Amino acid sequence: MKKGKIITIIIASLLVVSVLFNVYNIIYGNIFNKPSDQYSLTSNSYDRTEYGGLYETDTSKTADNNEMLIINSNITIKAEDNGNIDKLIRAYVKDNNGKIVNSYDYLTSEDYKVYTLEVKIPQDLYNDFMEYLKQQGEVVNLYENSYDVANQYNDNQLRITMYENKLTRLYELLDQSADMSDLITIENAISDTIYQIENLKRTQGDLEYNNEFASVSITINPIIKETVEASGLDGIFGDAFTSSINGFILFITWMIKIIFFILPYTLICGLGYVAYRMIRKNKKNEQK
Repeated sequence: MKKGKIITIIIASLLVVSVLFNVYNIIYGNIFNKPSDQYSLTSNSYDRTEYGGLYETDTSKTADNNEMLIINSNITIKAEDNGNIDKLIRAYVKDNNGKIVNSYDYLTSEDYKVYTLEVKIPQDLYNDFMEYLKQQGEVVNLYENSYDVANQYNDNQLRITMYENKLTRLYELLDQSADMSDLITIENAISDTIYQIENLKRTQGDLEYNNEFASVSITINPIIKETVEASGLDGIFGDAFTSSINGFILFITWMIKIIFFILPYTLICGLGYVAYRMIRKNKKNEQK
């Protein structure tokens, strides 16, 4: 086989592979580059109430009736106008001395908005609040949990009293001591004791706060209305004709794209073939 033919075959093969690659990329490229569904965060707010002073607690206080409950719950409801339900729940919490701890809303992949709230409601109003939520829509999910921290609270109170008595004795020793090394040792012990007291008071403050307010996480989903398709032969011919036209238009669109991609390669192949014929013709004339 002549060298010119081999070169022509190699060039033609490369052009064919390049054309096939571009055609494949046109048809299937979008499939691998589809954007994934994303949640759109449209609002975000926080509210947290700190305790008065430096976590001050009454060291003489103990859990009443040997019970100190902490209540947590999660509820998911569905409602037609879930945006309005979100506003109603916010107003209810505010009117009953509750707190919105966290709130945000987002869009699902189907462009439906979901509202979520994390609220603190006075514990004595917890049952009324849960009944109110159940009346706002269809309850999809409900989880309630409570646990008693009375023993932990009372034990912390005893430890605070113990540390405060120890602190009083340390201050008395500090006043009586004259040796520098003893003063340093006592001052370090005073610092450690104060740290323990404040840490326990902080824990007590958290327990008191969570005992006073029940925590409720709320999710408000929309009611999605399903589209009922026509039964029997209703609209079947119109739908078939429309689908056929849309398919034909799509086919023509892809064909035009493919032709425009192939056109430069076709021109190059044509020019190469013409050049090859001219070279071959010149060689024949030279041989004569």
